[in-house]
Amino acid sequence: MQSKKQTTKDQHIVPKFYLKLFADKEGKLEVLDIKNARFDKRRHCSGLAYKPFFYAKRTGEFDDISQEFESGFNKIEDEIAKEIPLIIERILGLKPIGHKDRSALSLFLSMLWLRTETMRASIQRMSEQMKKDIKEIVLPREEKVVAPIQNKNNSIDSNTEHLTFLANGLEKFAKMFFVKKWKIYIAKGERKFITSDTPVAEWFPPRTIFWGPSFLCRKHYFPLTPEILIELTCPKGNRKIKRETLFAEDDDKVMVLNMLILGHCFNFGYSNDRQVLEDLLVEKNKFTKWTRMYFEKFPRE
Repeated sequence: MQSKKQTTKDQHIVPKFYLKLFADKEGKLEVLDIKNARFDKRRHCSGLAYKPFFYAKRTGEFDDISQEFESGFNKIEDEIAKEIPLIIERILGLKPIGHKDRSALSLFLSMLWLRTETMRASIQRMSEQMKKDIKEIVLPREEKVVAPIQNKNNSIDSNTEHLTFLANGLEKFAKMFFVKKWKIYIAKGERKFITSDTPVAEWFPPRTIFWGPSFLCRKHYFPLTPEILIELTCPKGNRKIKRETLFAEDDDKVMVLNMLILGHCFNFGYSNDRQVLEDLLVEKNKFTKWTRMYFEKFPRE
């Protein structure tokens, strides 16, 4: 008799094994709701960063597509989860980061960057704006533009565009993450790195051309553990991976990098240290000041 396929309803947007790297000994995290400027109840990693049938064509409604994506991501995560502890050990031990390590991290970065609610919302905004622009061009000026259809979960139309992006972009963006210039920060002071529901923060440098900076020239920040953060910038010059150890006197730099991570999250910041998140919450209204400090005081090489 053929066994019945298991259905996964609660589909994680951020992998549990990754969140555990930031958790306390009980496997729990402090949760900062940045939009409402308040702390949620401390929770176990399994209860964070998931949505019912997130990878379905319509979020919250079961379909086979959601199960295919869930199965595919699980296979990738299982392989990467074996590599990550070894990579962390090599980073903290100041040992060389080889081609295989960089490839595994690049695939992980691509997956984390593509699958988030932040990415989905961005794709939906672009899609809706494109539809409106086309209607304004095609329809008579006096004809009203029809509002986008919303389903019962209040998500615009469907997740088709995001799922297509996920299906076709994973390997492509992994290659582009690979060729960027990498710098690894190691926090040895009192402040440690946080993570969020959008682990790979993307920042755009000032626009110099009409279309803005390409993907390769955007800046990405990825906290791997509370002690490790990877910065990826435009692939100019020597692309050998650099390291910088941050001591107590560099805690302001850790603060700024954390602010960059928190400033890009969809809704939640995570840490095993409540004080770190409380400090960020106090300073969030000075976000522009802190980020300006980073780009002026801590320029990248």
